[in-house]
Parts: sequence; structure tokens; C-alpha cells
Amino acid sequence: MGHWLTEQVLALNGLSEQYERLNRAWQDSGPVSREQEAKARTEFLSGLRAVVQQIARRRGVSGCFVANEGLLVEAVGDGLDFEALAAMAQWCETPAEHAAKTLALGTVQQILIVGSRDKLALIRLGRMTLGIVSPTSIQLAETLKT
Repeated sequence: MGHWLTEQVLALNGLSEQYERLNRAWQDSGPVSREQEAKARTEFLSGLRAVVQQIARRRGVSGCFVANEGLLVEAVGDGLDFEALAAMAQWCETPAEHAAKTLALGTVQQILIVGSRDKLALIRLGRMTLGIVSPTSIQLAETLKT
């Protein structure tokens, strides 16, 4: 059995790729019906929402959200400004992408910002960004292992 979060990210990336492929084909008037494209979008978004709910319930997680190009899609948690977090997630991605390209690291998959009180983990899922907020002392890899 693998790491729970890794398995979720792989599954969501697969759903995202399927949706993007069908969406492009539908927009190009390809052999895809609007219903097929809509079903793929619904499956991807449902999967994202379920993962956000599951992560937010973990001990030590303050909140979890999904953003699309800086706009909040889903959020669970108390006392957090999720609109600001979604906007900042987008803002962080551009310099991270430039740094990754300059350093030949490959495509950015995750960004981690660690403050003196809290940390923010950002995980790319196709066009979407999954954000996880927790106290700095929490080891997210351990918290999200099973």
C-alpha cells in the first residue's frame, strides 16, 4: 500500500488529464459529445471535493482548498481567508515556474511555504491547485500517509 496523498494526487491527475483531453476535443468539434466532456469534468471536480474534505478532517490540518487560476473552487476549514489563499497560490506559481525552468528542475508539482507559525503546501492538479494549511510543527507527509 502506497502513501495515501500520493495515490490521491495520481488519481486526480489522471481525471484531470482525461477531462482536459475531452475538453480540447469537444472545443475542436472532435468526436466527443458535450455529455462526455461534462461527465469527465464532474468526475474530476467530485474527486477534488472529496479529497479536500478528507484532508481537512486530518488531525493537524487547519484547512484545505482548491483554486483555479487564483479563484477559490472549494474550501474546508475555520478561521482562514481562503479567497486570499487561492489568490496567493496563483501568485506563487509564476516565480516557482521560472525558478524551476532556470534550474532545470522540470515541471513544478509542489510548492511549500513554511512560516514561523503555519505552512502552506500547494500541489498542482492539472489546471487546479490543491492547498493545505497546517501549523509548521505538523509533518504533513506523516499526517497524510494513510
